[in-house]
Amino acid sequence: MLKTIAALFLLFVVTGAQPSCKDARGACLYWPTNDCMGGWADKEDAERQCNGGNHFRCCMACDTQCMENQEEWSVDDEPCEDALGICQNSTNFCNGKYEDGLCGGPGERKCCDTKKEGDCPLVEYEPTDAVMGYDDVEIRVHPDFADSLDAVGDAARDCDVVVKVVFSFRKRRFIKNRNPKTDPPKYSNFHVGHAVHVFLDTVDGICFGTCIAAAEKPGASCFTNRLTKLGLNWGGKELPFNIDDGFNSDVTAWKKLLRELKDVC
Repeated sequence: MLKTIAALFLLFVVTGAQPSCKDARGACLYWPTNDCMGGWADKEDAERQCNGGNHFRCCMACDTQCMENQEEWSVDDEPCEDALGICQNSTNFCNGKYEDGLCGGPGERKCCDTKKEGDCPLVEYEPTDAVMGYDDVEIRVHPDFADSLDAVGDAARDCDVVVKVVFSFRKRRFIKNRNPKTDPPKYSNFHVGHAVHVFLDTVDGICFGTCIAAAEKPGASCFTNRLTKLGLNWGGKELPFNIDDGFNSDVTAWKKLLRELKDVC
């Protein structure tokens, strides 16, 4: 709240001294931290100058037509979104680099691709007697999902089955024409470390997807019922070999985490 009040006060102080920017239906704002949908006036434009230093610039107003254009152009922003970038007017500040050809609309609307450095927050889940990697495969998940795997292990023990993980985290790749039958969903939990692809080892042998869905082996039905009670998804008849925690039900949180993992995992 204080930050908002301060920003509004600063806007009032700065714009109050710049009638040329106001007359052009713009507002003087701090360029590095504000997104301007209408685009920023050229800092060399003498008629749209702002006081307050080099980083204060004139943000041009985005009228009704401008808003309608943005909505229309954004339909073709998927290539940029899949690259975890943000489509915006290229006069805006980009903490990275601009890429051409990934956004809808005119040429000045470009994809801001931000690169991050740091340590990958994913963890290697320690195998147990009830949850282990198939053929010693590494189980890489987000720490928040590791607790869910502990609960999966408890369910497996109670139902006398062993969960064998075939794969877990998978880095996202751009798919232009996504096939729902063969390609992962657009907001797949595998891309953020909140899912595992599994089969069951039961007292009566191996139980893969169709076997799990049909509860053909002892313990399979017990196990999936326990997962449901725990609030975990096991895919049902469509994808009975996937277990996740429904993290992608909040798309905004999913996108935020994906951006955090993009360059470091």
